[in-house]
Amino acid sequence: MFKYQHINQNLLGSVVLLLVSVFLLTGFFITDITSLNKGLGIDGMWYNKIISEENYKIDDYHLFKSLPSHLIKTFFDILNIDISHKRILIYFKFFNLICLFSCLLFFNKISKKHLHDRYNLLAILSLLTFIVLKVSNYDVVTPDYFGFLLATIFMYYYLCRKYSFLIVILILSFFTNPIVFLIGMIILIFSNTLPKVIDIKFSSKFSLFFSLLFGFIIFTWSIYMIIPMYKAHVELTLWIIPDTLNIKVFPFSAIVVSAFCAYFSFYLFQYSIPFVNFSNILRLKFKWIILFIIFLAGKSFLISYNNHPINLDDIGHLVYVWPLYFCMKPLTGVSEHIHSLGILIVFALILWKDIVSESSKLFGIGGLIILGLFVLFIIKPEARHALPFVPIISFLVVKVISQNFLEFKNILFVLFLNILFSKIYYPLHIASFSGNPQEFPAQHYFMFFGFSCNYTMYTFQALVSVFIFLFYNKIIFQK
Repeated sequence: MFKYQHINQNLLGSVVLLLVSVFLLTGFFITDITSLNKGLGIDGMWYNKIISEENYKIDDYHLFKSLPSHLIKTFFDILNIDISHKRILIYFKFFNLICLFSCLLFFNKISKKHLHDRYNLLAILSLLTFIVLKVSNYDVVTPDYFGFLLATIFMYYYLCRKYSFLIVILILSFFTNPIVFLIGMIILIFSNTLPKVIDIKFSSKFSLFFSLLFGFIIFTWSIYMIIPMYKAHVELTLWIIPDTLNIKVFPFSAIVVSAFCAYFSFYLFQYSIPFVNFSNILRLKFKWIILFIIFLAGKSFLISYNNHPINLDDIGHLVYVWPLYFCMKPLTGVSEHIHSLGILIVFALILWKDIVSESSKLFGIGGLIILGLFVLFIIKPEARHALPFVPIISFLVVKVISQNFLEFKNILFVLFLNILFSKIYYPLHIASFSGNPQEFPAQHYFMFFGFSCNYTMYTFQALVSVFIFLFYNKIIFQK
């Protein structure tokens, strides 16, 4: 019996790798590049100019996301390829494909080395998703997928304790995706911290207080940002998207999001309190703190030297725009993440307590900080921005999921549902790009929806999400 199961596991692991490879290649050849902004998608115009315009002065914000564009530009220069708009789109698409195939190889390495007998579930959860299989071939002019690769490589080398490679990854991510860099530094700085034994009742009381306080802060933040803008008759979205905040829906949505944050922060505070002791200050990796300070000083110098500010930087985006996004519809960000990142998010929410516990064991207080950031990111309905969290979240999900769940039929169903969630039918020419994406059929536009999703699509997604959540909650915890 054991040999039969072992053969099945090896066989299914190979099938998973083959399936993901086939889907990546198929998507590459049949998925159209968006017609939005002449193929540049949501924010590809800045990265396009780096390649196409000589001596282009990039702004301070996009400077630290510009490495993939410089790599493609260097490739053009070395091979003496004439630069054209079409070639930039094609090479970015090909660059994304290379990044995702590389992710597949590293996920396979992680599965074999650290997740034995798990049917390569890590690859199923991480790569068979809407974001990876569709948006990577649709909204192509973006650094997000190179950042995804760097986050995956960081996870692999960190788990293998090969710290010298991590410095290279940090440097590359510093100019690709600031979130990847931040996650890496948090893990490294706090990796040596250890919890102290504390009475669970004492921890729970404080955790309840701090989680309720956190939820109240989220609610206050949304009120403080939105009400003054509404009274001043300011447009409640900064992007050219035909969807504005419904001020009547806003109060309910703000309350629901605040309750969500309060609940999921409870376990984070519960497991964080034992780490609050003086001995952990001495356990911090000060060499990584010094390196972090050097990076921040270098960033300040580059910004002062570059001297091309932008109206909305990282902090401004967080403070001013985030509440507009997560208050548009109740938990629209969570719904968007489930339908863009697949069953991974459902599993993460169901197994949250176990994930928090495992993360504290593997990464110390740093793992809990990262999970706290993840909670903030999934209430924001742009799932591609959460890609840097996918390697660590999917690893933790596979690590804590019950062995009883790992039956052949359950894994096959996860495989099927993740493929279905990836919307494999989207490349079909059922509808063309619409001048009003809020009206059906604007199928190609909804390959990247999020905050622009209309109420019909949002309601449908929310109902599907609830059904999937209840279904998996039952089979995961069945006796």
